[in-house]
Amino acid sequence: MKTNSLRPLISLRGGRHSCRAYSSLSERLYHELTTRKLPLTYDYLHPQPSHLLNLTLRDVLPQSQPSFDYATLPSLQNPSPLPAGHHLIYFPPQVTLSQLLPDCTDTLHTPGEPFNRRLWAGGNLRFPVRSPPLDGSRAVCIESIRNVTVKGREGDEKVIVTIERRIGNVSEQETADQAWDRIWKENEHNAGESSVIENRDLIFMRLKTSAQIKADKAQFGKPGRTVKREHSFSTVQCDFKFANDFGAMKHPPMRRSATPSYLLKRCYFDSRR
Repeated sequence: MKTNSLRPLISLRGGRHSCRAYSSLSERLYHELTTRKLPLTYDYLHPQPSHLLNLTLRDVLPQSQPSFDYATLPSLQNPSPLPAGHHLIYFPPQVTLSQLLPDCTDTLHTPGEPFNRRLWAGGNLRFPVRSPPLDGSRAVCIESIRNVTVKGREGDEKVIVTIERRIGNVSEQETADQAWDRIWKENEHNAGESSVIENRDLIFMRLKTSAQIKADKAQFGKPGRTVKREHSFSTVQCDFKFANDFGAMKHPPMRRSATPSYLLKRCYFDSRR
């Protein structure tokens, strides 16, 4: 049985009434989202998508890409394991256009009004067993919302939704309930029969007010703050060896431009400048 670990956050401006209202918001969102049943997503692990991703990244990460003949597809008789991060190009959300929000994200994880701004904030990857082979076999991605927390003062809350995705092979005859019972576990430390486990943290916020948008527009064209890279790209060292237990791989705050960060199985950075 799940327990609600949330604590009410007190707004000093609103007194006791605001404390009760804020606690109610936390409890309501926690209950609504963690009990939401998300649909299972099926896919076939063919080598073509992974092959095309390697081809796309060939000039971006030249030292990390293995050398092979790009004119032919990888063999199905001697399949390669699914590279770390490549699961992101499989199991696309299978939703209709009416289930898409204005920013083209789906409605599966959103807490609803008024939290319409979404940010993909971070997460981690685990590989409990050897990566599944890219042999065209049928697989399933099971998603569930593990936790919901609310932070920030009243009227400026941020809803943090933690999603867990588990990937495992399934047969054509296996039902959705059978796959769920075999792969998904209420104890997040129990890997079950999943081969890839990913956690994602999504942050949902209120839309900006007209005054906030006006203030943002006033900053357009002005010199921005420069963020220096901690490491040069040439110092990245990658290890693409496969092992029985890859452990956990943390990745930085997720951005659309950060895709290469998820394609490294085990990376470390040379601290020398």
